[in-house]
Amino acid sequence: MSTIKTVIPLDETLYEQAERTARELRVSRSRLYAEAIREYLERRRNCRLFEKLNRVSSDGVDREERRVLRGIRRVRRRHEEAEPW
Repeated sequence: MSTIKTVIPLDETLYEQAERTARELRVSRSRLYAEAIREYLERRRNCRLFEKLNRVSSDGVDREERRVLRGIRRVRRRHEEAEPW
């Protein structure tokens, strides 16, 4: 996989938090940023998938399907609350 260098402006507080975290994890800032972006994109992809499933499943569902959908939504909310972006 090829890599591309980029420059992004960060406010000082966010930069310092990233610096501390990279040191604690013993990884480079670049690796920390790349992993954070990867995780964000994966979470976003999963949310979109849940939204599509919810839209498709919301028409004409029976009692059991509604129960399962409620469970999926609860899990999704817990996951989003645990790691807000």
